[in-house]
Amino acid sequence: MSSLPAELERDIFETCVRNDVTTAPALMLVAKRVRIWVEPMLYESITIGRLTVDDALLMRTFTSKPVAFFASAVKNLCMTRRVPNDAARYVLEACSSVQRLACWVDRLENHGLGELIIPLAALRELSCGMSLFRVVAARSLECSWVFRLTHLELIMFDIEFVQLSIFPQLTHFSLLVGYFEAVVGDLITFISATCSFISVISVQFEEADHPELAFPWSTDPRVVLSLRDRSEPTRAWTKGDRWTTVERVIEERKALGSGALPSTWLFDLSVILQSIYVKVGKLTTYSSNTS
Repeated sequence: MSSLPAELERDIFETCVRNDVTTAPALMLVAKRVRIWVEPMLYESITIGRLTVDDALLMRTFTSKPVAFFASAVKNLCMTRRVPNDAARYVLEACSSVQRLACWVDRLENHGLGELIIPLAALRELSCGMSLFRVVAARSLECSWVFRLTHLELIMFDIEFVQLSIFPQLTHFSLLVGYFEAVVGDLITFISATCSFISVISVQFEEADHPELAFPWSTDPRVVLSLRDRSEPTRAWTKGDRWTTVERVIEERKALGSGALPSTWLFDLSVILQSIYVKVGKLTTYSSNTS
């Protein structure tokens, strides 16, 4: 193996880990150089605050390794609302090169978490609540990443109209709300009318409710309404599966044209791969023959 060029050798080990991450511990024992290549891959995507996982070992790892290790290794970071503010600050400060960030630690007294998001120069996807977003929006001129952000998800239970034009590269926007009400429809109308540069407008609901009124966006194929996937939201976010699923809905809708279901239809994204749609709590099979 040592006779191979270093670049090829590294590619071989990295490919092994990407194909099966469980091989990483054994591979790291092969040689010191292999450990240097492989170990950072274990920390490319980090999720903290899952209900069924004890984060104590991970947090000890944060304190035992140099800050520079996490600054270069972590690309995807998800922190749920269960993460204490102090821990969230420590982790966010260490992961300074993160590209995708879900920061659901969104309390009114977030103790400077917003200020730690502002300097994240490599950020291209953000998911957060409104208290953090307000900090970012108010200081957008200080955020170099506003010019490269492509995906934005806002958790908004008290509806606020937001100005998305500060993100010129934004293509995917998601809104998570409690249930459908008229003001939600008005907000979607505003975004649909003013954000022609956005190709995906996803609206997720906590409760299975259905808009009975007609809205200007009822025929906008970019708008996808769905129930929030409660199965494992952290895993779905880390893998980016939900965006892929919503994109599939939009592509199918465009292909069907006038035969497609209206944009006010409510989807269950957790079973969308089985072509099952949900409307007012009832399951209905959807096919290209739907009129």
